[in-house]
Amino acid sequence: HLFHVTAGIDSMVIGENQILGQVKDAYSSACKVKSTDKILHRLFHQAFRVGKQVRTDTEMGKGACSVSGASMELLKTRLDSLEQPRVLFIGINRMILLAAKHLAKVEGISFHFANRTLEKAEQFARRFRASAHALDDIPGLLSQADIVISCTGSDRPIITADILNDFTIENPDHGLIMIDMAIPRDVEYDKGSSQNVELYDLDDVDQYVREQQDIRKSAIPDAEEIISQKLSEFSYWFEHVRREPVYNGLEKYFEDLRQEELAALLDNMDDETKAQLEQASKRLVERILYAKIRTSK
Repeated sequence: HLFHVTAGIDSMVIGENQILGQVKDAYSSACKVKSTDKILHRLFHQAFRVGKQVRTDTEMGKGACSVSGASMELLKTRLDSLEQPRVLFIGINRMILLAAKHLAKVEGISFHFANRTLEKAEQFARRFRASAHALDDIPGLLSQADIVISCTGSDRPIITADILNDFTIENPDHGLIMIDMAIPRDVEYDKGSSQNVELYDLDDVDQYVREQQDIRKSAIPDAEEIISQKLSEFSYWFEHVRREPVYNGLEKYFEDLRQEELAALLDNMDDETKAQLEQASKRLVERILYAKIRTSK
């Protein structure tokens, strides 16, 4: 069950990464209060290896399955065509923060933050070395942006049809990619109504997420195979550890007896016979130990 959890198979969103981090946090907390032992240490580290390998070696980890992650993946192919992309973020919240963190890794990128409360925009601006603006500045900022990402709690459009119409008239050759993650929509725009404005909304993001989930579902058999292999490895180790109390002392005692009884015989034998006798006597000791373990259960 633990291996299924860390692999993301039991998650509502198949293959999501947050559950693996939560399991690691739980294990770390247990270690701090010393409530783990040798077996639990091995079990959880094996579970972490399962989670990593499933996401690396199968399609389980491919494609984002959150709104912010999927939105950023939709941008990936478009970012490649922009040398120094300029991004205008509208709204200050967790979704915007996640998007900014993701895009901050792009070389040469620059940010503008616009918000109803200027102080909040300034906080984000300081964090990402960007500029802060009020919502009234948006019409003028559109011409300074290549990408607009909006997510506010407004009950009416932040970027109206009139604002976009003025933008396209004044900037006929300026391409603009817009991602509207708000409910209701922040951007009042009919898709395809302008050649230089390209809009993605939550319907597009939702469709992308569903496609990624289908891909991840198809990876479950491969993930199960990895889980089975890692479970066998852990079970083999666990059986050995479980028998340690019986092995301790007896194994060395039997080995000393074996070598003592063979010492006089081996001197008068050729190498091949010596090797055969060594192997046969070792197998005998192992069988005796196993018999002892079975009768001790």
